[in-house]
Amino acid sequence: MKKYLFISHVLDNSGSPRALLELLKHKPQTSNYKIYLVGMRWNHLENEFRKYVNHIKVITKNPPQNLLLKSFERLKSIYPLYLYIRKLNPDLVFINSSANTRAIFLSKLMGYKTYVFVHEFEESYRKLGKIRKNFIKLADKVFVTNQIQKEWIRHNIGYKKDIVIIPNGIDIKIVEKKSTNKVPYKFLKFKNKFKYIISTIGYISYVKGWDIFL
Repeated sequence: MKKYLFISHVLDNSGSPRALLELLKHKPQTSNYKIYLVGMRWNHLENEFRKYVNHIKVITKNPPQNLLLKSFERLKSIYPLYLYIRKLNPDLVFINSSANTRAIFLSKLMGYKTYVFVHEFEESYRKLGKIRKNFIKLADKVFVTNQIQKEWIRHNIGYKKDIVIIPNGIDIKIVEKKSTNKVPYKFLKFKNKFKYIISTIGYISYVKGWDIFL
C-alpha cells in the first residue's frame, strides 16, 4: 500500500492549508494508499484535517511570537520532522508551500520524491527570496494555481521540470455563509468615493483564491 505524506507549514485558517483541506476532501476514494499529514505550526484546522487523513501530527501547536524564539522553534522542529519521515518512509512527500524550505531540503536530502505546491508569488519572496526560489528547483514536480504563476516559475525561477496547474478549491458553504444579498449603505458610500480594485486572498478572506473586485 502506498504512503503519501503531506507537509503543511501551518494548520491555521490561512489560505494554503484551507486549499489543501479542499484537495484532501476530494481525493480519489480507493483503498490502495494511505494519507499522512504533518503540520509544522498551529493546530486550528487539526480536527478538520483529521477527518480526511489516516494519521496527523502537529509539531508545534502554539509557536512563540517572539522573533528570536520563533527562529529557534523553526530550527528545533527539523529533528522531529526527520524522525517522522524516517519512520514512515513514504512513497511521496507533498509539501504545501514553497515557504517550507526546511521540509523541501529535508525530503530531498533523505532521497524522497518531493512535490511542492507553490501558493506564493513574487511578493512573497522578499524575505530569503533567492534561497526559497532555489529550493523550488529541488522539487521533482511543482503545483501552482494559475497559468501566470506557472510562467513565472518557468521563466523567472528557471524551473525545468513538470508544472501542474490546480486552481485553489473553496468550500462553497463558507462563501454562502459570508455572502449577503443586501450591500450595506456605509460600504457603498465608502466604495463610491474612490476608484480602485481590492483583492482579498488567504488570511484576509480565509478563502484562498477568491478575489473581490469593487
